[in-house]
Amino acid sequence: EIGGNLNVSENTVKTHVKKVLGKLHIKNRGEAVA
Repeated sequence: EIGGNLNVSENTVKTHVKKVLGKLHIKNRGEAVA
């Protein structure tokens, strides 16, 4: 959904999310929520 709104591919969104989580030393989105 987010990618569609910003006209970027799903893979681009996943890559950016991975990089942000990596910088925060978080292994997955579940840890980010907790």
